[in-house]
Amino acid sequence: MMLTGGGGFVGRHLAPPLKRLGAELFIVRKSEYDLTREADVARLFAEKQPQVVLHLAADVGGIEYVRSHGGAVYYQNTMMNTLLLEYARRSSVEKIVAMSSVNCYAHDASAPFSERAVFDGSPDSSMRSYGFSKRMMILQSQLYYAQHALQTVNLVCDSIYGPHDNFDYGKARVIPANIRRCVEAQAADAPEIIVWGTGAPTRDFVYVDDVVRALLIAGEHISTPEPVNLGTGHPVRLRELIETIAQLSGYKGAVTWDRTKPDGQIERYLDVTRATELGILPTTTLQEGLTQTIRWYRTNAEAKGPEMPRSIL
Repeated sequence: MMLTGGGGFVGRHLAPPLKRLGAELFIVRKSEYDLTREADVARLFAEKQPQVVLHLAADVGGIEYVRSHGGAVYYQNTMMNTLLLEYARRSSVEKIVAMSSVNCYAHDASAPFSERAVFDGSPDSSMRSYGFSKRMMILQSQLYYAQHALQTVNLVCDSIYGPHDNFDYGKARVIPANIRRCVEAQAADAPEIIVWGTGAPTRDFVYVDDVVRALLIAGEHISTPEPVNLGTGHPVRLRELIETIAQLSGYKGAVTWDRTKPDGQIERYLDVTRATELGILPTTTLQEGLTQTIRWYRTNAEAKGPEMPRSIL
């Protein structure tokens, strides 16, 4: 069994249960195999000859990172996904379990987003490069299943968070960015933090342990590439989210919304009917997940790099 992105956020959580289940696991390291280079991917499959591939590797971050690195984000992800599927096909891999993203849905899609609409319209401009790269992965897996019977699982995840997330300035997404900001503001007794947008958008957040469980179940029971949405089914307004993070972090200062900054999609959450039927619906509440993530960050904050600016999504 081969795992890409094993050193990343979700991969760090997925590798231990796979090993406990007795999997003979090889974790792909970029220092050994660059998945954007065809020669490296060809060598990887020739040397390791995996039967199952868990594909989590991705180049992604928050809105500002993706907007300012759009070309690189599209190229890196598209090359990784395309080459991995092609060489899995050539190597007669039994199954690929791939993690996709809510960002592949159209900017004007009606929430909750149904899997049937995954190719409708254009992804939101703020995450367009990443969204299209994930959408193309789903399309390629469908084409390969039809022509070559390559089994691929496409789990379309809503916003994932938890311990080991990326809290670094520039790449941190909304939950880790604001946990870091609130913890630092609380420690500095700052009178105010500034958050992008209006706070009106609706989002759904999935705790990483629930994603791991879903990947394991989906990998065992699904064999077709039709996407499966993974969300909690309980979206929350960003204003409520930030207020909850501030409260759980112990920050008592003011939260000011910078309305000159973009909100992104206003309503963004998934139809989780299929996930419910498959028994992979997340069970961790937002309060429980945030509490665990804040606790982890406080323990590991000294390794998180330079101070987080007060104004960042």
